[in-house]
Amino acid sequence: MRAREIMSTPTIAVTPAATLREAATVMFARGFTSLPVIDPDGRLLGVLSDVDVLRELCRAGAPDSGSALEGWTRTAGSAMGPGPAVAASTRVHDLANRMAELGTRSLPVVEEGLVVGMVTLRDVLAALTGAHERLRPTARRRL
Repeated sequence: MRAREIMSTPTIAVTPAATLREAATVMFARGFTSLPVIDPDGRLLGVLSDVDVLRELCRAGAPDSGSALEGWTRTAGSAMGPGPAVAASTRVHDLANRMAELGTRSLPVVEEGLVVGMVTLRDVLAALTGAHERLRPTARRRL
């Protein structure tokens, strides 16, 4: 099984100009721990994680003082980390190893340089345990 068979599509992403508030709102509403940051053509520039957002807010000031709100004007482009990604043809076992190496719960999937999906630790675990195969095709896309 390959990344293209278990990835979630369409990809929800942000541009570098998105504010941390906008990115955090998307993450919270969708239950994501990270978002790909893409250019206008859909090419991966980096990945913004929930930890990146928190790190930026803590830099802005102590969360309990209310001064952390100053950090909301910061952008995804300034807070994002490097964008580790995997090819759509990557095997599930290799995905598992890569995620364990990086200590990440999700990775963008790229094809010809464009972000085409996201694969999560949950997707990988479902595929490795066979749970992915037992799901109906429509349910599989929602994982």
